[in-house]
Amino acid sequence: MRLSTIMPCLGLLAVSATAFAAQNNQAVSYNKTGAGLVHQQRYAAAIPYLREATVLDPTYEPAHRNLCLALLQTGDVDGAIKEGYTAAQLGSKDPYAYAYLGQAYMAKGNLKEAVESAEDGVRIAPSNGDIVSILGVILDQAGMYKDAITQFKYALHVQPGCYAAHTGLGDVYLHMGRYTDAVDEFRRSIKLYKNYPYAHLELGLALYKSGHDAEARAEWSSVLKMSDPNSAQLAQTYIAGAAGNSTMDTVTIKSTGTVTIKIQPAK
Repeated sequence: MRLSTIMPCLGLLAVSATAFAAQNNQAVSYNKTGAGLVHQQRYAAAIPYLREATVLDPTYEPAHRNLCLALLQTGDVDGAIKEGYTAAQLGSKDPYAYAYLGQAYMAKGNLKEAVESAEDGVRIAPSNGDIVSILGVILDQAGMYKDAITQFKYALHVQPGCYAAHTGLGDVYLHMGRYTDAVDEFRRSIKLYKNYPYAHLELGLALYKSGHDAEARAEWSSVLKMSDPNSAQLAQTYIAGAAGNSTMDTVTIKSTGTVTIKIQPAK
């Protein structure tokens, strides 16, 4: 009796385990597709795949982390915080989960939580220049320029080839009005990553603000040849602003390269 009672239960467990494994494999597949779209900066297209991955396997941390980034880049800050928090809870040793959550908190205006989350990411991966640079970007956005510079320089110390750190330093110098230093950092970033649209956009802005209009237009024009429609649209905006001799300032910069600019017509 005991054997006949137990055997059906074992069979059910075997079926359940097989079904779960199949769901997990599907979650991995959907996440892989979504992550590829995120890498291409096709954030809106990535979201359905990443959401499906989290439904198929709610414990699959990479899907929540990538969904956090995609939602952040499409303006769903609350959704990004929710997914980033879930990712951080599930992947306690994934520095990107904490870094992306920090970015989401910063987009919400929660500086304390943003810095704490980003610092958690740095504690997990102190030698990862990209993670350290995300903390630097958050500090830069908060106007804490000296602290941001310290983080970016540390990122370059632990990872000399980190183009994100050079770009971050360029942004800080740009915001401080140190245009020559900004130009140098953006050029260092581009030397490491030639087809980085954001660095070309910001290099153009630094050149424009330092009086090198022709060079600025050349940088923005180079972005039009890259396969990034968002950056191309911004490049066209910069070019149009320069044509009208406008004063242009960067208002909001996300570490992933989304830029909001303010153009003041020439008086």
